[in-house]
Amino acid sequence: MPGGTLKLEELTALLDTLPLEITFVDANDINRYFNDGPGMKVFKRPLAALGREVYTCHPPKIEPMVRHIIAQFRNGTRDEVAVWMEKAGRPMYVRYMAVRSKTDKFLGTLEAVQDMTFAKEHFEQSR
Repeated sequence: MPGGTLKLEELTALLDTLPLEITFVDANDINRYFNDGPGMKVFKRPLAALGREVYTCHPPKIEPMVRHIIAQFRNGTRDEVAVWMEKAGRPMYVRYMAVRSKTDKFLGTLEAVQDMTFAKEHFEQSR
């Protein structure tokens, strides 16, 4: 890779160590990857979802929003969408990002989900 060399085992461990859930959906809207760090599963991501269209993994009322976001990424009118939500009483920050090549070709979508409880607790203690 341009930034160095990693063994598959190292790359997998590195991605699983990140303090957030990541999912990669390719340019054909197919789920290709999600990391699997300990205790991180905010959203269920069964192995059976890999190789399947991303839209099958969302509730029907959310699917049109997901389609719209990915269409905007694909046509270049948007590069990122951020959503704050609460899940099981915990604040979550969800970012959808267009993944592009150096020549700006759309390669897919990255979803990153981060539990923000640590930040909330930090700011509450600082008062």
